[in-house]
Amino acid sequence: MKKGLVAVLKKTLIVGLVLSIGFVSGVWASPAITLIVNGQRADAEVRIINGVSFLPLRAVATLLGVPVHWDGATRTIYVGTRTPAPATPTIGTRQNPIPIGTQARVGQEWNVTVLEINTNAWDIVRATNQFNDPPAQGHQFVMARVRVSYVGTETGLPWIDLDLRYLGADGNTYSSGIGVIPSRFDDIGEQFPRAVAEGYIGWSVPTTAITGGSIIIEELFRTETRVFFAAGR
Repeated sequence: MKKGLVAVLKKTLIVGLVLSIGFVSGVWASPAITLIVNGQRADAEVRIINGVSFLPLRAVATLLGVPVHWDGATRTIYVGTRTPAPATPTIGTRQNPIPIGTQARVGQEWNVTVLEINTNAWDIVRATNQFNDPPAQGHQFVMARVRVSYVGTETGLPWIDLDLRYLGADGNTYSSGIGVIPSRFDDIGEQFPRAVAEGYIGWSVPTTAITGGSIIIEELFRTETRVFFAAGR
């Protein structure tokens, strides 16, 4: 009876030992795995458990040039910066104006593109009409070529429906009016759906307020449709 019990125990221990060795071999003793990060070999041990690869976070982050920080008080791991990067302002705002040459929707009925900017247009203005007055002392004539397309369902008049002003770096807005200029924006006639036209518009702006300024275009008396366009590249 004792011999039989001993034999059973021996068999049980042997089977258990074999299973344990097999389990450990399946988890920890798998063939070595090499980890390459951006072409660099990581000095880190990769382990596969139940089909999932596990590797040291710090080793990978170091090769990526990303800091890792452990906050024991909150039990939090920070990878990269500890504060989120500031969000990019919405396109078309004063902080992120529409680039020159890029079309934008103004309101529900107009597509507008500022095609080019001339921040010192006195030579053009003078050549257009000899009776044009020069800019006031300390001011420059800023002139823009603007393309508009009516996309509503009826008709529209750009010079009536749209308000275009220059917003200086000093925070002041400047209304148009620099004398007689070629192909005036205000001369664009009534547009039917999908019509496209271009014209020039100009503002007299203090020289010190030109750089860093932008162009505000909105539907007349509807500031909620306001879109900011870049006045420089």
